[in-house]
Amino acid sequence: MPLFNRTKNSIKLNENGVLAAKLAEKIINQTDEMINTVRALDKSTRTISLGSCARVPISDLINRMTMFYPEASISSEVKGVSDLLDGLENNTYQMIILPFEPASSNLITNNIGEEHLAFCIPKSHHFANKKTLSFEEMDGQSMLFYHKNGFWEELIHEKMPNSHFLVQNERYSFHELIESSILPFFISDAFLPVKPDNRLKERVIIPISNPEVHVSYYLVCKKENKNRFSVLFY
Repeated sequence: MPLFNRTKNSIKLNENGVLAAKLAEKIINQTDEMINTVRALDKSTRTISLGSCARVPISDLINRMTMFYPEASISSEVKGVSDLLDGLENNTYQMIILPFEPASSNLITNNIGEEHLAFCIPKSHHFANKKTLSFEEMDGQSMLFYHKNGFWEELIHEKMPNSHFLVQNERYSFHELIESSILPFFISDAFLPVKPDNRLKERVIIPISNPEVHVSYYLVCKKENKNRFSVLFY
């Protein structure tokens, strides 16, 4: 059937051609949508997205995931607890790490480790001789703070509302300030140096007495993904 009206100097779509062009555009769009959908499914089977409430448990877990899933691309990020739960629900993440074991029959969990916070303060500080310190005792103190601390950041601001925090976004800058400043800061048992660290030689590490700083981490995924990630849960 003819699709064009032709003259000596021009060519235009006729009524048949206009309809054919509209339908062709629809088919092309559907084809693009099909390709993108199939590609997204393929990527999801080869990519593992991990969300975590803190930095500490990520590295060891990624090492295990790389060993068990050598062909997969692994992405990770630190987010708040509510964002992690939402992301697991809407499949932004295949797995998440939480500082508690969620009570849901639709999820499977595995305890993957612990972390404990302490205060690191100068030896000249008036609390330097104490065996333990609480958030309440240190509330009101000015402190150094590394920004990328996941759920710890929310907890610390909640427990020490009257403190002023000199926040650093870069780890190098944070370490530089540790050496040149007398301000206290938080330190995790996961990052305690094996060998003497000159940055800490004029400081003492005092455990925090509040129970909230003793955290067990749980790896969490949906039961529908149980078979895919079974090696990480047993």
